[in-house]
Amino acid sequence: MFLDEVSYTREATALGRVYKINHEGKDYYLPSVTTILKHGTKTCDYMSKHRAYLNGGSQQLTTLAIDRGNQVHALIESYFKKTLKRSELDALHLKGEGEVLSMFFTLVRLLRQLNPISVEGTVFSLKEHFAGTVDFVGELKQTGETILLDWKTSLKNIVTGK
Repeated sequence: MFLDEVSYTREATALGRVYKINHEGKDYYLPSVTTILKHGTKTCDYMSKHRAYLNGGSQQLTTLAIDRGNQVHALIESYFKKTLKRSELDALHLKGEGEVLSMFFTLVRLLRQLNPISVEGTVFSLKEHFAGTVDFVGELKQTGETILLDWKTSLKNIVTGK
């Protein structure tokens, strides 16, 4: 269920982010997907190693990657809201953000094949006891099939399937 259909707040706790959701007059406290993953053994081991790696001098690269991801996500959101302006693209070009523009234009061919239901939408499940934000939920125009997508902006060429 999408959280825009109910009242909710995000709260930081000692264990991580929790969504306080009021559904049908009752309050539920659901951990975010990131919080759940953070507490998994393999994820914790990986994140500890990743943080140690970043502390070895790659923090600037991580900051650049986060900025790149945020910019691509913002362009995709503007594309689907039909608010994307040429001036936004020109400003990125002038700032030397060629990677951002290249990633976005690579995705445009896919974006044209999609009908959005929710972009950057917050979802929750009382049955599965979690909440979180998904990049895209929509339909393939050609088949009407509902899909969930998570945009990735790594410089590595990674392709994953079902």
